[in-house]
Amino acid sequence: MADLARTLAGVSRVPFLVLTPLCVLQGVALAATGGEGISLLRVSLVFVAALAAHILVNVANEVSDFRSGLDLHTERTPFYGGSGTLPASPEGLTAARMSVGASLATLLLSGVFLIWLSGPGLLAFGAVGSLCRYRLPGQRPAAYESVAGPGN
Repeated sequence: MADLARTLAGVSRVPFLVLTPLCVLQGVALAATGGEGISLLRVSLVFVAALAAHILVNVANEVSDFRSGLDLHTERTPFYGGSGTLPASPEGLTAARMSVGASLATLLLSGVFLIWLSGPGLLAFGAVGSLCRYRLPGQRPAAYESVAGPGN
């Protein structure tokens, strides 16, 4: 169980996840200057969605780089080259792929709930975020490959 937790923490790039609450809090601070009240429920949902998106991108990238072999040819620094978790523990690949699916489900559910609470104006942000997940024409997104596996 400790190995699983260590693997998921590694591929999630936990030290960088501190950026998520900082960005959300900046948005909350800006919204508070508008004179409207702040909804703790909406702030919480935004935080959950942002954290899920951050974890999704980190883990999907780690899985993609491991599967492509890029991780085996990269010199790592604290800010470049991935965590090195999957090359060191390839048995964690299944757990990482499951983490991608769980993060995506969390992101979608919190996003749908936010749209239900706040109105359809948020759909534009979701659409832009969904379009950004594609890298090049003809390529499937890394998150899809991470969950479905190669060739599926």
